[in-house]
Order: sequence, then C-alpha cells, then structure tokens
Amino acid sequence: MRSRLLELHSPALNYDRLLRLVLLIGLLGTLTQVQPDPAAAGFEQQVVIWFGRFSFLFLVLLLSESLSLRMLAERQSAVVSTILMPTLFALLPMTVLEMIVESLVQQPEVFDDSDVGGIGLQFVSEYGTLLSIVLPLNLFLWIVIERVGFQETTSQTQSLTPNFLKKLVNCTMGDVIAIEADEHYIRVHSLRGEELIYYRFGDAINELAGFDGFQAHRSWWVARSAIKRLLKEGRRKKLELNNGLIVPVSRSGEKALHPEPSNCPLSN
Repeated sequence: MRSRLLELHSPALNYDRLLRLVLLIGLLGTLTQVQPDPAAAGFEQQVVIWFGRFSFLFLVLLLSESLSLRMLAERQSAVVSTILMPTLFALLPMTVLEMIVESLVQQPEVFDDSDVGGIGLQFVSEYGTLLSIVLPLNLFLWIVIERVGFQETTSQTQSLTPNFLKKLVNCTMGDVIAIEADEHYIRVHSLRGEELIYYRFGDAINELAGFDGFQAHRSWWVARSAIKRLLKEGRRKKLELNNGLIVPVSRSGEKALHPEPSNCPLSN
C-alpha cells in the first residue's frame, strides 16, 4: 500500500522542485515586499494579503506541476511538462485572486469592470503581467537547479553520491537493491520498499558507474550484494534478489554477471 501511494504521488516528492518553488516564491516576495501605504490598506492587512497571495501561488504551482508531470511527462519534453504548462495553468486562478484582492483594497482601475468586456481586458492584462514575471523566473531556476545543478564544493564522497538519491525519501545508496526503468521514470527498489521518481534511466546508470553493481537487462540495474541466486529456465536466466524480486538477465547482462558472486547458487 505504501509503495502504491509513493507511485501515485512521487512527483510531489521531488526535492529539487520543492526547492525551486520555494526560491521562486522568495524572489517574487522580495520583488514585491510590503511597503506601508495608508492610501491602499492598513499595513497589517497588506502583510496578510502579501502572505496569502504567495502561499496560494506556491500551492497552485505545486499542484499544477504534479498533475502536469503525471499527465504529460510521457508525451512532452521536460520543460513543457515541468515549467510551461504548470505555469500557464497555475496563473489562471492566481489572476482571479489578484483581481479580487485589487477590488478589496480599492486599487485604481485601468479598465471598466462594469461589463464583461472590461473584466475580460483586466483579466488578460493581469494574466500577462504575472506570466511575464513568473515564467522567466521559474524557467531560470529550473535550468540552474535541475539541469545545470549546484557547483560541487564538498568532498569526494559527495561526488560519488548519485543525484537521483536526492529525489528519494529517506534512502541511502547502501539501501538500494535494484533500479528498474519505467518509461520516463525509474523505480528504485531498496531495503525500505520502492519509489517511483521522474528520472532518466540512462543518467542513473551513468551515476552508478562507481558502485558494485551491473546492468542485468536493458531496463534493470542490480547491486551485486543483493543477489540471492541465479535462476536458469532453459537458455534464459533470471536473478532472484534478497527481497524476493525476480530480475531478467540479458546476454550482455550475463556477461557482466560473470564471474558470478559466491553467494549466487544456480537453480533450475
């Protein structure tokens, strides 16, 4: 049950994405910091409005990205499913909130809101303004955090830590048993269960080059210490892992397996 819940909600467990959204809200909040303005509303009211609008923006962006990744990740590029579409959708309710806030604090009206046309023009203007600010900032932070990555300023131990581990919940490399490719995701099998995260299998394989394991199949990586025994069915071979998981072995994987681990008896 736990692994199923992790599979359904795994996009929300992406810590890089949470960090990006927090930084985005922080930048936007800094750019629009509260200033005393007796003509508009009391200072305390402005603080409440400021906090409320950015909390709402954080929540709608988080929800939009989670839904977009779930629905579009397999059909669209990462920048479309992670940045463009979520931002476009999240700013729709945000624009409505901004218009409500402006009407409450009696901001000067640029368009006549006495008819539908005036309200429509105001909505388009507000939406365009928000989009021109939020989208570039969101894209910039995404490039810095999830594509370029932070500069490694720590020890060699950090450089040996696979990046995909940062996206897992309470899991270390010593817990990892196997990694399975699943479309644009990878399913990480560990001593703590399994988690499905949005990550390229090829990138994960490259990051695991320095660890004691091998690619048993085009869609599987296995830690040698997790192998319980080698199963042979005719000319086909499979691996049974310590947690009972059965992993197929390809011809290239069979070559990588040899010499077979001493704890890996052959069973027919």
